[in-house]
Amino acid sequence: MKKLSSFIFTLVIVTGSFLLLVFFNELASCSAKYEDASNEEKHVHLIGNKYKTTKELLIYGITTDKNYKQQIDLYTIHEPPGIGGPEVLLEGHLEPGTVVQIKKVLRCINCIPPSLLELEIEILSEKKYRDHPVTVEKPEMRIEYQDGKAVINTELFQKVSE
Repeated sequence: MKKLSSFIFTLVIVTGSFLLLVFFNELASCSAKYEDASNEEKHVHLIGNKYKTTKELLIYGITTDKNYKQQIDLYTIHEPPGIGGPEVLLEGHLEPGTVVQIKKVLRCINCIPPSLLELEIEILSEKKYRDHPVTVEKPEMRIEYQDGKAVINTELFQKVSE
């Protein structure tokens, strides 16, 4: 009986380890997929709003090609120290006071945890980043909800009154 319970224990550990390995392999090898959440009541008021950055941010040109083709597909904004890796093809700086406008609120539909949001923006004060989509992801975005309405990270973005 002791050998049987030892065998079952080993089988459970090996099977569990295998399943975790498969899960994390799938997670690492998949691309995030997004749906447009801009028209949801809690986000719709953000679309078209202009903000200025309150401190220096980093902007990266990213390739989404799995073989890291030297072609920028999108830009992403981060706080220092920033990001790195073979997918990063360009690094730039956005000075405090850079004016951006929110174009879309996007929800990741296959991320863990689910429902991660990112913003697609346009950098109004920098023409050189207009050739591809520009995103702001968590943690920089930090959307919070007040009275059922989304509010973006006021430590990094200050609303520009029109």
